[in-house]
Amino acid sequence: MHVAMLDMGNRKYGDCTYCEIDGKRILIDGAHKGDEACSTRMPASLPDQLKELTGNDAPYDFDLIVITHCHSDHIGCIPELVAGGTIRAKWALLADARMGFGVPLEEEFPCRPTTPLERVTAALQEETLPDSATTEEVRALIDTAATLQERYAKLLTDLEDCGTVVVQYGRDPHYRLEKAFEGCGFKILGPEVDQLLLCADRIERERRKKLVLPDAVTDQGDEVEIYRFLAKRLLPDGGLEDGATGAALNNQSIVLRIGTGPRAVLLTGDMQFAAPGIGGLRQRMVALRNSVSNAGPYAFVRLSHHGAANGTDNAFLDAVHETSRFGISTGAGDPGHPSEKVLKLLSDRSSQIEWARTDRNGLVSLRLDSEDPRFEIARGELSDAGVDKIKPASSKAPAKRPRHRRVPPTPQPSPGASRLAGLPRLTFVTHEARLKARIGGAADQSFDLIRASGHQLVDLVTDMTPFDVARLASGSAGVVILGGYSVIPALSVDTLPPRIRRQIENARHADPDNYVVWSDDPYGDLAGRGAPDLPVSRIPDGGCGAGFLNALAAVAKKDKPAFGLRNFRRPFADNIFADIAPGGVMHQSEPTLSGHVLPEEIDARYVYLMLHGLSEDARFFWGETMEADDSYGSLVPALSLSDIPSATNAIVFSGCCHGALITDTLAAEWDSEEITDRLSSASLATAFVHAGARAFVGATGLHYSPPLPPYATAAGPLHRKFWGNILNGQPPAAALKQAKVDYILDMSDEGATLSPAEYKTWRQFTCLGLGW
Repeated sequence: MHVAMLDMGNRKYGDCTYCEIDGKRILIDGAHKGDEACSTRMPASLPDQLKELTGNDAPYDFDLIVITHCHSDHIGCIPELVAGGTIRAKWALLADARMGFGVPLEEEFPCRPTTPLERVTAALQEETLPDSATTEEVRALIDTAATLQERYAKLLTDLEDCGTVVVQYGRDPHYRLEKAFEGCGFKILGPEVDQLLLCADRIERERRKKLVLPDAVTDQGDEVEIYRFLAKRLLPDGGLEDGATGAALNNQSIVLRIGTGPRAVLLTGDMQFAAPGIGGLRQRMVALRNSVSNAGPYAFVRLSHHGAANGTDNAFLDAVHETSRFGISTGAGDPGHPSEKVLKLLSDRSSQIEWARTDRNGLVSLRLDSEDPRFEIARGELSDAGVDKIKPASSKAPAKRPRHRRVPPTPQPSPGASRLAGLPRLTFVTHEARLKARIGGAADQSFDLIRASGHQLVDLVTDMTPFDVARLASGSAGVVILGGYSVIPALSVDTLPPRIRRQIENARHADPDNYVVWSDDPYGDLAGRGAPDLPVSRIPDGGCGAGFLNALAAVAKKDKPAFGLRNFRRPFADNIFADIAPGGVMHQSEPTLSGHVLPEEIDARYVYLMLHGLSEDARFFWGETMEADDSYGSLVPALSLSDIPSATNAIVFSGCCHGALITDTLAAEWDSEEITDRLSSASLATAFVHAGARAFVGATGLHYSPPLPPYATAAGPLHRKFWGNILNGQPPAAALKQAKVDYILDMSDEGATLSPAEYKTWRQFTCLGLGW
């Protein structure tokens, strides 16, 4: 058994692995487009390295070629090598074309992007170039990404024309392939088809979201400027590493075992074993890791995703604990890979293992048939734990002792400062660098506005606990968080007390969120009781500076009526709306659908929404068709982004499931990976806030409605208490905080025990917007 990781040159990322076992040759992935020839960025071309490994001149005959997933640094130059006859194959195991690019059956494939925004959207699925990248480098990336589907489709055709048996993983049966290579210990370990489909859906949704970006994007000029604009705002922490589309592509990677016993090799593609980055994958990833462990032991493991922290953690290393040799494939032009965290994990085990990395060692070979297998490297030293200190411009604050920096007041008044000056003294909390990365100069404008109004502004320049923030704000009327979860994280909170948790054997079946929700309440919790002592609100940035400033300057107007819209199966909301708008009529859906109500009607003083919500799509709230037999009907869109007024001062309260969820990641699915905030163009809640709403109050998880009169269970009492506090003159953030206090006291009156749904209700409602 001979396994080799090819040199990826001076580029970012990249993967190409050569295996030869029992006379059969296998090539896994194809580096980068252009690597079929020598260049300054690729001094040794792939054909040159294959000649060194095989001892032959082209053409190079393989029994099997594999493309693990549809990132360009894995498809690489294989299309060109096949088209030119440089490599030939009997079999090809390829990532499914439609699932890999997120193209549904009803759409044409391949689809070549034509508009600048379409071409840039394709590029954002790939590596994110640094600010220092030249115009020519950005154009080259966009051109490569924009033609990737066409090149992949042509590869499929060229292989079939050459007589190669092509298996698209997840679409075609692969038992004949495994049978043909069973003597080599070849086995596909995953992922399962449901994981492929879930990721394909996410790729498609992310692509569509970018294609409906606001005019501020397309106003940037040509595609290079659009790319630079979006790379800073949508992907502040790096596209391939942390973007939702990148994670979905990575998690489609075909994971392979080749060989058995002392010759077994594990090849992992870019699978994000440690932090999937996509909701709904955590348990699937645990199952895949178990499959990997059960198929071992391994003599050699090529670590996933170029040594990224989301690919490797202690749990993964424990699953392959008998392995003594590891490999990392990436280019020397990639300062972020391998991750410092992964190198530290390897170093901690250095007495039992050794590793090679192509960025420092070049071409790496390992012959497992010899009596004393040893790495053969082209340069450098083995087990090199060195880290390039140049980091992408994102990043988390350094791990020093907790401290903060109070932003000094400035004497110059800012425009519109009088809108904030009339409020009680508040503590505004943000991470300046992260917020600036999201919304640019609008962040500085907001800081000036806050300073001029005499409020406290705290820049969390290092990690602090929410309790630290609450103590800093103890002399204030409340806490206002500036930015989404990627700027200042919410906390993933288990809403159930331990004794209740123990009573529920399988809470996931009882509640899709497992009773775990996102909450900002800890930022106002002075006593550590799990309940806020100070009102807390959050202004999500949504990647839009103008909308963020609108939200900060929100003011109350008292001369407008109320607006209500409910699912026809939620009659409990009628009595609450009658208190808000005596004599008013609450709309129902069905029959009221999106577009039936003018935005001017929704531009009300109070807006009460009691509809369905879906965690995977925050652009709509849903009604339900009225079935003659009273059975549950189909969902129909009751409220969409187009229905929201362009300017409003409303206080909005939503009883919709996940109505205030401003990220694609559910708290129950979060596993320490980076959070991706939704844009204002993909979230009704953020869109309301950016239109100037004083507050959008809603749930971050599945909502529970009271089923029967007198509607005194589940979330019904909390709705009533909130609106009662609003009608008594309390600002929204304070009204929600007091409603929670009264809710927990009333529901536990005379020793009554709260249900799990009521515990969840108490913890999951949050206030978005200024809230004052």
